[in-house]
Amino acid sequence: MGLSFLNAAKVHSGYVGRLALELVNLSNDRSPILVKKNDPLIHIEFISRIGDPSPYSGEYMFQYLSESEVNLYLSIIKNNFNSEFNIQKLEEIANNRFQTKSPTLKGKPVTPEV
Repeated sequence: MGLSFLNAAKVHSGYVGRLALELVNLSNDRSPILVKKNDPLIHIEFISRIGDPSPYSGEYMFQYLSESEVNLYLSIIKNNFNSEFNIQKLEEIANNRFQTKSPTLKGKPVTPEV
């Protein structure tokens, strides 16, 4: 098919944000590749982590989330995981987070389906 991911990344424990996948069409003739709704596209595994908590607090935390989503997750973290996270650092990251317009499809925001 010629479709490949450019970033086979790991998601750290404690990460909050949308995952951005970069795809590239590697077919020789660059003919379009159609990915339809419900086509299998990615595989994600969740594994248990052993040891002391070491939650993610890097530059991609809260990426692509709206202000209301960030506030919702900060509230959840403060109320349930206060001892695992440095709340002041998280608030700083939230204020300086990577913010671009969310992906759109025909002018409408793309929202994940559950």
